[in-house]
Amino acid sequence: MTFTWNSDDLRVNLTQAFRAAQAVRAVLEQAPPIDAQESPEQAIETRREIWLECHARDFVIDHILSALNWRLQPSIEAGEYIQANLVTEQRSDGTGCDVRQLKPETGDNRRRLDYFGYERETDRPLLVVEAKRPRLLLPGEPNPNLRPDAHPVSGILAEFLQNARSDTNGESQLTAEWESAVVQLRDYCRIVAARAAWPARAVLTNGEWLIAFVEPGNAFAEASPESIRKHSILVFESRDHLILNCRLLWEQLAYSVLASLDRTVLPTEIPFVIDPARIESCSHGLRLSYTYKQTNFRKAPLMSVSPLLFVRSEGTTFIKVGTTWEDELPADGREPIDEHLCRVEARARVLKEDVERVLRCPSIPLVSVKAHCRDAEAFRNRPIVQSLPFDVGEVFLLLTGEVPHFVRIGTGFDDCTFHTHAAAKAQTVAHEETAILDSRLSPRSYFIDRSPNHCTHQAVHAMKRQPVTDDNRDRCGPRSSGPGGAFCEVWRFEQLLCCRTCTFLDVCSLARAFSLPCNNLVPLTAQRVPVPVPHV
Repeated sequence: MTFTWNSDDLRVNLTQAFRAAQAVRAVLEQAPPIDAQESPEQAIETRREIWLECHARDFVIDHILSALNWRLQPSIEAGEYIQANLVTEQRSDGTGCDVRQLKPETGDNRRRLDYFGYERETDRPLLVVEAKRPRLLLPGEPNPNLRPDAHPVSGILAEFLQNARSDTNGESQLTAEWESAVVQLRDYCRIVAARAAWPARAVLTNGEWLIAFVEPGNAFAEASPESIRKHSILVFESRDHLILNCRLLWEQLAYSVLASLDRTVLPTEIPFVIDPARIESCSHGLRLSYTYKQTNFRKAPLMSVSPLLFVRSEGTTFIKVGTTWEDELPADGREPIDEHLCRVEARARVLKEDVERVLRCPSIPLVSVKAHCRDAEAFRNRPIVQSLPFDVGEVFLLLTGEVPHFVRIGTGFDDCTFHTHAAAKAQTVAHEETAILDSRLSPRSYFIDRSPNHCTHQAVHAMKRQPVTDDNRDRCGPRSSGPGGAFCEVWRFEQLLCCRTCTFLDVCSLARAFSLPCNNLVPLTAQRVPVPVPHV
């Protein structure tokens, strides 16, 4: 199977793999080997299960993993040497990688991981996959309209694991075979965690359905004060469901995503994670939490950020370095946003200095967000905006480049006509019928009318919401969104931000399809100073 570059490719590759698997299965069922002493019916019955199990492993599960860029063997792709990043149990003929050291012993036998994925550069554990027999059906009634992160089976599994952790004898909705399968995967993940670290993801699948545990540490830890979060257990109930939700499957299980979506480390932990001599550059970033508060009359959004530093090593691997400090963005005009931006900038500067001190490096080069997006390999491993599963609200990881925030400081466009609804309406270009006077969830507008960060122009809003498709992808330039996602990088948490005050304008300016209609404004210089030109 060819290299999968994005979720669009994943959909195509999975569709082809499933069709091929179905054709092979049809051949197997029509031509069973018949022993001289048994009837065709007996031959089918005695061999069906072992055929289907081998078929599921060789023609379905292997291909799903391959489509997600997990490689059992090194290869040459597009003229580049690609190392293996996946091992499986040792085969009877002696080939394959033996990972028995990661298996618990049971009597005289050693149980082996079905699949174990790791990061090429650091050997960090990324993926544990346990393959089950095709006859193991998913609990409950099928419902292809359900989202994988809101499937009732997620709650059933979370409840069973919670009861097992607290040693509660609650009535389980799982069969004994299902309980055994979940416990087996849990034990494997615990062994990996004890000898290295928690894998980034854990998967149960039989080739028909697939269950992804997005937070194995939360789901499988032996003792934890946290409740098991059912939203982090994703249930894809069929092959059609996998194809329908290819974007989510890609975001949560693709190698390139997991190799970059590692845990946040403190500066002092970096030398334990990667060889400092291999570090090349870094970029500022943010962890952004988007939630809401309930007042007497409405729900108001809350947005808080924590500075991050994405440290890049050889091979475009990114280490995410952060702190426990966070700061809430002011909304509804509670305070000038410049004060918040200065606080974040100061913390980001201290974070970078801490990293440089630990690494004994006088200055790690900063890579701009535009340069990052022009590096195809870096952008594939670390999109500039990524979402994470979260129990309350939403969480996003932002790579902001040379600046520490997605909102610019001092852009010089405070007097833009279209920051004000009344002025925009007078020119018949207002997005809303009435001015947005308080932060709201729909449309997602954190900044309000008359704020220099607020844009009321309907044409700008129309461009931002346009979906990125196969037809317009080349004209849209590098985009973090998958197929069908909005053109605007920050659309998922802020839909009316003035583009001139957005850090990602540098990226949007690369798109041939993007052109701001505010002709009384001009591009910024490299020093973020407006270039004066006469009005047309």
